[in-house]
Amino acid sequence: MPTANEEIQDKFIAHQVAIVRFSQGLARQYQDKIALTNDKLQHYVLNKLDRLNSVTSASSNRAWRQFGKSVAEIRQPGFQDAREFSFEEMDDLAKMEQAAAVNIINSSIPIEYPFALVPSKPIVRYATFEGMTLGQWWTRLAVADSQRIVNEARNGVSLGLTNNQIATNIKSAIGTTNNAAEMLARTTTNGIANESKDAFYKKNQAVIDWVVYTATLDARTSEICMSLDGKRFRPDKPHPTPPLHPNCRSTLVSVLDGVGLIGTRPTVGGTNFRTVAREKAGDKWKNYSTARRASETAKARRAYGKEVIGSVPAETTYPEFLRRQSKSFQEEVLGKQKAQWFREGKLTVDKMVNPRTLKPLTLDEIRKREGL
Repeated sequence: MPTANEEIQDKFIAHQVAIVRFSQGLARQYQDKIALTNDKLQHYVLNKLDRLNSVTSASSNRAWRQFGKSVAEIRQPGFQDAREFSFEEMDDLAKMEQAAAVNIINSSIPIEYPFALVPSKPIVRYATFEGMTLGQWWTRLAVADSQRIVNEARNGVSLGLTNNQIATNIKSAIGTTNNAAEMLARTTTNGIANESKDAFYKKNQAVIDWVVYTATLDARTSEICMSLDGKRFRPDKPHPTPPLHPNCRSTLVSVLDGVGLIGTRPTVGGTNFRTVAREKAGDKWKNYSTARRASETAKARRAYGKEVIGSVPAETTYPEFLRRQSKSFQEEVLGKQKAQWFREGKLTVDKMVNPRTLKPLTLDEIRKREGL
């Protein structure tokens, strides 16, 4: 029978699948809101292109600046709507992730523990992904979108393309924006989910002993997440929190301190620890002092905590998973050279990233560091 910590790990991994699916639906809604400005943009561009030229002059530059400003103004309502929607959804997600954590843990242990929750709004507002907050990511996405559209129009005019050809190229630029919106949805959804869980773990560190970095076991897992998979960290100490890169799908799984969780409760899950201690002692019990009986009862309680709640669960880490895969799979994930070193036992996954920055090392850097 699995321990509570093993059951918790399985439930969190299954829950992460739901988070990824949620992000995919969110991406489509972002794209739909931005797309509401597409018709107006196309109408404006087609009517404006004939008045623009590629001549280098002050008047031409002014015309292009005004074109860019108008494009940004046309696109702004769609981005603003998607941005506000994302903050509402992320606030709900931050709350739901803590509720899910409480439910997952309490449904796996023999007691109902009163976990403390943390406010969601500061997490959504201040959490950073690749150094930027959710709001800053939306600003960057909108600016890049307008710039791409202007660049396509300006390049098309310079090359003498027809208005319809330029419009087609602008549609391609909008497709790039859609891809960026999908990346934003996936990255920030996983980020807010993990930041929320991480804050919850720190708040309840009296009974949450460790957090375990858990990567997705497939061919798309990054070298960063491969190297961290299965590593455990104290919730109150600095530790990596996903996402560590765009489209990151890794998560943090809690590990309970069984002894601390049960605490000084005389009974848990129908088990009376004094009765357990007395039955174990047999006839000796009547000769025990009050202090000795209390001590034996505490031992029974600690033993129950270790057996039923368990310690850090045994798991298949990414390196173990990868070693069992085919040569072609390994090369797809790592590249031919690193896969060869990995198979030969010359290079472990954790040596493929910079331990300080957690960024993947180049082949030359690996050769220099490892003497290969």
